Amino acid sequence: MAKELPIGIVEAGVLHTDADPELDLDTKFRMVKKASVFDYIDKTPPADQVEEYLRCSQRYDLPIRAGCWFYTVGRDEALFEANLKIGAELGSRAHSAQIMAYHDHE
Repeated sequence: MAKELPIGIVEAGVLHTDADPELDLDTKFRMVKKASVFDYIDKTPPADQVEEYLRCSQRYDLPIRAGCWFYTVGRDEALFEANLKIGAELGSRAHSAQIMAYHDHE
């Protein structure tokens, strides 16, 4: 029996073209839901925006199942931990930790 493969979209990618003006969060969620082709949003929002993301996720019945961030070893360990906690609060199942090629020498 085949397993379902959920398809997500990165929140920043919810524009028709790169030249389009930035949209408010509610509009982005509404557009993704209306498209009827995506199962979830991919985003690790800043801590002060978590409540707004939760509100939109619930309003449009569109979960936030993944997130990502770029990290520098030796500098961003606390940020990495904070982002994992944000992901857990949002219900994310995956976090793409993209590590810079060079670490901080402090």
